[in-house]
Amino acid sequence: MACGRVLKTHRKEFSMKTRVVHQSRLVLIVCLIAFGLPGISYAQWRSNWVTSVAYSPDGDAVATGNFDDRVRLWDVETGKLRATLRGHADVVCDLAYSPDGSGLVSGSRDRTIRLWDVTTGELLNTLEGLGNICSVAYSPDGGMLASANGNTIHLWDAATGELLNTLEGRADFVAYSPDGRTLASATSRVYSVRFWDVTSYVGGEPTAVAEISWGRIKRHLQGRATGVLETKGTKR
Repeated sequence: MACGRVLKTHRKEFSMKTRVVHQSRLVLIVCLIAFGLPGISYAQWRSNWVTSVAYSPDGDAVATGNFDDRVRLWDVETGKLRATLRGHADVVCDLAYSPDGSGLVSGSRDRTIRLWDVTTGELLNTLEGLGNICSVAYSPDGGMLASANGNTIHLWDAATGELLNTLEGRADFVAYSPDGRTLASATSRVYSVRFWDVTSYVGGEPTAVAEISWGRIKRHLQGRATGVLETKGTKR
């Protein structure tokens, strides 16, 4: 059952206490409460916030990162918990599924990035030592990973875990363009976004923006503060 249908079906059961303030805690928590899942009571939700959410490419599963250092995998149709992934030692700040849906990457304040097999729950690799990880992203072909720690961006080989390059510049969020040739980075501290050529690792000048997501026509970023931004770094 999709979250939209859950909200419609159970809207009379929701009180103000279930309202989610931070965008990364999302309505998923409301959906999970509506399903009556064990361990997702309001009291426990308050003490164990969901800090990140990612849908699988096929939409059948959703992963949540939690304040208790764990990653949980949920069945979207039934709302049942599929698996709990343990390994991080601090808050899980961001998650991303691999394009084929077989893998999941998690970034944490414990200064590690962990790669998981979502079928078996096995920890495949741990990338360490590059600051508190606030954002992670797979390239569209699944071959590369990008991570941001607030001050730098790191690019990794997704298969081997080898560090391929370091891009200097404030970055709290990263996102690949649909064609995989451009990486967008944004920071909430100075409200700016930069565009990086993934082949040359050259970045443009920062452009003021509040949040980012790739548009449907696959050439533009939607920016809440400044409208549409061209991937070359100019705004209109």
